Amino acid sequence: TREQLDLVKQMIKDIADQTMGGMPNIVKKGDKVLIKINTVIPVPANEGFTTDPRMLEALIELVQEQQPSKIQIGERSAMGGDTKNAMDVCGITAVAERTGAELCPFDNVPFDMYKIDRPISFNEFPVPRPVRDADVYIGLPKMKVHVHTTFTGALKLQFGNLPDYDWMVRCHRDDIYQKIVNLTRAANPKWFIMDSLYACQGNGPFSAYRDDLIKDF
Repeated sequence: TREQLDLVKQMIKDIADQTMGGMPNIVKKGDKVLIKINTVIPVPANEGFTTDPRMLEALIELVQEQQPSKIQIGERSAMGGDTKNAMDVCGITAVAERTGAELCPFDNVPFDMYKIDRPISFNEFPVPRPVRDADVYIGLPKMKVHVHTTFTGALKLQFGNLPDYDWMVRCHRDDIYQKIVNLTRAANPKWFIMDSLYACQGNGPFSAYRDDLIKDF
């Protein structure tokens, strides 16, 4: 409902005020804004491990108040899945239709190689061109646990900036932290706001056990 959306919008605005001094310090007039979401697999948003449409729609409305030139919603689903299908099932497509934001499944965009000129793991990898072209990159991670990293948050979100499953599983080992840091460096984020309306505990990043869903966290 509009009432629910306004509650979420006020919460996000409060966080923007507290962390950045307000949305005008995050987005300027004419900026190209990319919002990176989490639709890891195609499941309804109330399962608790994909981006809640209420969070996304409220955030887009706040960004629109700053008069950006473009707002894109970017993501690449896990395990080689069809990201557009995941966006449809997770309620993201409906948000884009209501707000006028542009869906940007990374399955269908050009990638450019990004190189970190140091002998570290995962020091050269592809980055979606819309990510590099954006004036403002805002991450919208989902509060949930993860089998490899204990917790999925602002940094782990950038795994969805890789083009396919082969790239996603590279360096999934003890030095996974270096991969996460490098991906975040390439994205050059401006701000993160965590979606914790519904959270996922237990066997993340997605769990089949109903007790692992925490509603109204």
